[in-house]
Amino acid sequence: MRLFSTLCLLIFPLSVFAEANVFRWEVGIHGGAGYYIGELTPYKLSTGLDVLSYGAHARRKFDERWAVQGKAITQRVAGKNQMDSCSNQVWNVDITADFNFFDFGERDFNIKQVSPYIFAGVGCAMFTCDSTMTASPYIPIGIGIKWKFHDRMQLQLAWQHNIHVWNGDCLEGFSDKFPEQQDAKQKNFMNNDVTSTITAAFIVEFAKPRYKYKNIRY
Repeated sequence: MRLFSTLCLLIFPLSVFAEANVFRWEVGIHGGAGYYIGELTPYKLSTGLDVLSYGAHARRKFDERWAVQGKAITQRVAGKNQMDSCSNQVWNVDITADFNFFDFGERDFNIKQVSPYIFAGVGCAMFTCDSTMTASPYIPIGIGIKWKFHDRMQLQLAWQHNIHVWNGDCLEGFSDKFPEQQDAKQKNFMNNDVTSTITAAFIVEFAKPRYKYKNIRY
């Protein structure tokens, strides 16, 4: 009988279950810098207040690895060359799927309190072009890192790159094709402009904790 019990423990490791608090929702505020790549950037990148980017997000967490995030960020598209200049406000709204490289989201059971993560999804930018409000769909992709320093609080640093797939060659605010800059235009993916942001976020977790059982194997 003892031999049988020993074999069972070797084949089926003993599991100890314990409760873990995983908050289902979080909200955060973002602040940082943004830039764009288009016809008016080969000569001079945007500077000063033109690079400010800010916004907010809400994230629904399914477990320690996966989450879905909705985010709204505004940035100013600014650039200048030898003949033209632009400064146009752009509002980006997107939904992304987030994946943490490590188990993240609680401060128990030796789970990592710092984790890099990646994300991708779909989004739409709103901006003025030729005095008319215009929309441009884009594909957001990015990478970041999270630090959980409190049971309900996090800090996050993320870089997001927005690849505009349609109607994205008017981010400067006017539809002129800048004939003197056609070589620069052809360097852009799908012949559209692209925008990027680098932001830091302060995050607060909320909603009633979801109690789940962790499996600790021996």
